[in-house]
Formats: sequence, C-alpha cells, structure tokens
Amino acid sequence: MNLLFNPQVLLDFFNEHRILFSVFIFSTSFIITFLIIPKIIFVTFKRRLLTEVGSRSSHKVSTPVFGGVAFFITIILILSVTQSMYQEYLIGNQIIAAVTILFIVGLKDDLVVSTAKAKLVSQIIAVTFVVFLPELNILSLKGFLGIYEIGFLNIFAMLFMLMVINGYNLIDGIDGLAAIIGIIICGAFAYVYFTIHDNFYFLLSVTVIGSLAAFLRYNLSNTKKKLFMGDTGSLIIGFIIGLLSLRFLTHRDIVTSTIGLLTENSVPIIVAILCVLIFDTSRIVISRILEKKHPFEADRNHAHHILLDSGLSHLNSSLLLGAFNIVMIIVFWSLGVYFSSFILAALLILCFIAYFFVLNKLKKRY
Repeated sequence: MNLLFNPQVLLDFFNEHRILFSVFIFSTSFIITFLIIPKIIFVTFKRRLLTEVGSRSSHKVSTPVFGGVAFFITIILILSVTQSMYQEYLIGNQIIAAVTILFIVGLKDDLVVSTAKAKLVSQIIAVTFVVFLPELNILSLKGFLGIYEIGFLNIFAMLFMLMVINGYNLIDGIDGLAAIIGIIICGAFAYVYFTIHDNFYFLLSVTVIGSLAAFLRYNLSNTKKKLFMGDTGSLIIGFIIGLLSLRFLTHRDIVTSTIGLLTENSVPIIVAILCVLIFDTSRIVISRILEKKHPFEADRNHAHHILLDSGLSHLNSSLLLGAFNIVMIIVFWSLGVYFSSFILAALLILCFIAYFFVLNKLKKRY
C-alpha cells in the first residue's frame, strides 16, 4: 500500500504511461463523486435541506443543492496525491486552502443564504492565496493589442478571477449547463497542459472533468436523484477555471511555441474558451444598465433563461450553448495561428454584438 501511494512511484508511472494514468485519475474522480452524491441526496431529503422554488427558478420541484460537497471531497483527495507528486509546484496547498474557504462560504449560502458582501470577501481571500505566487505571476501581455509590460497586473489577475468565479456562478441556472460548460473549458485546458507537459495542471483539469461528468448524471435526472451543484459547487469550479486560465497566461511563450499560436493571441484565446461566461455576464450587465436597473439585480435575462422561454428544454439549451462554446474555441484557436490580436479582438467584439442582439430579439419574441 505504501508503495502504491509513494509519490515517486506514481510520478514514474505517470511519466511512462501518461494516457493510462490520466484515465485512472479521471475514473477515480468520477467514481468518488458518483458514490458520494447518493449519500448527499439521502441526507438532504432526510433533513429537508431542499432549495425553495422561486419566481426566477427554472424548476418546479424542490431539489437538493449540495453537489459542491462532492466536488470538494473529490478535488481535495486527488489534489493531495498530485501535489505530493509535484512538490516543486508551490500552489497545491494554496489551492486546498482557497477551495476550503469557498466551500465553507458556499455551503453556508446553500443552507441559510450569505450576503453578497460575505461571498465577495471570501472570494477575494481565496484568490489572494494564488495570484501572487511566482507560477501565476503575469509579467507581460506579450504584445496583445500592442501592449507588453504593464503595472499592477496582479490586480487585474485578481479581478479576472473574480469575474470568472461569478460568471460561472451565473450560468448555473438550468440542468446540465454549468457542468457541460465546465467540462468543455477544462477539456480545452487539459489538451493544452497535456501537450506542453504541465502535468500538475493537466491532472487538475482531468480531476474536474471526471467530477463534473459524474455530477451530470444526477443533475440531468428527472427522478428524486436530481441534484444541483449550488453555490458550493459553482464557487469551487469557477475558482479552478480561473486558476487554469491564469496559468495559461503566465507561460504562454511555451504554449505558443508548442501549439503554434501567435504569442500575442493568448488573451483572445482565453476569452474564446470562457466565451459563455464572459458573454453572458457582459450582456446581462450592459442590458441592466441600458434599462436603468442595478447591474447586479437578479432577473431572468440570462441566455439560458431566454432559450428556455423560446421553447427549448434544459438539455437542449445546455447543449446549444455548449456547442457555441466549442465552435468559438475551434474557430479562434485556428485563427490565432495566423492572425494578429487586433483582428481576433475585433472578431470577438463582433461575435459578442451578434450574441447580444440575437438573444435580445429572442427575448422580445418570447
């Protein structure tokens, strides 16, 4: 048993059998989450810890919202192993600390509702654990829109991670959407980190994919086995997505030289990978400002709500937005090999404008 969990033995095995070990990590993550969730559902029904159906809800039945508990347990267990394999990475323990903070605040919010201020403070503390580490220190934009070195990039990194965390939280409104988008995003990062041999972040991506895949089985259920990820889950997964995004930006010279992207195009590629989060959040804020509402006022104006109101099912709405995400990644990844960041930025703006007006037209029609 000691030999099996010896970090050096695991590392040697991974270096010799990367695909096989990746399948093992995915399977372990999937199985742990898959086995924990029924226990969570049992306890929530036993203790009547069910979400109330509100006016903005897309559901008609009270449902458990503690899927994030399974994510937390799975990620902490597997992260403890992978961190021991890659002790040169400083970030493993910081991720555990940050995720634990978000877990506590998210769990409290799922149980009794936390204030927006409390959630924001917890997110800032969690993000502070990681953004100042050398391996996530962004020193330059490498020519994006002609910009190179710029001061206070750590502050921008913090704001970026907060945007990703809250953007992911906002898309968790219908069955399957947050999990499907999370799998697509982490799948893109898994490909990148596998290709450039950034193995710690590759295994972190695979861990999240496995956990979300298991959760999806219950999230899409029409029986009493249905479960939502809740704020506990969306905060944790959003944080890890933000972390994976920052890592992509910190060593993009390696990324671009290995995969073929122009160095200046890492920022547009990140926007394309996170397009569903960024586009939806940006559209919501702009729409509320134009309507002279508070930019953070809750409503049913999200893309997934509009698609539901137009007649699509939860699953079809989620698959449509997931397909949009995949197309954006493929198109901009292909363009990023040949065209400058100015062209990619202009195309992203055009895509957002089209996204904005198509959804607004659908909203008015239905």
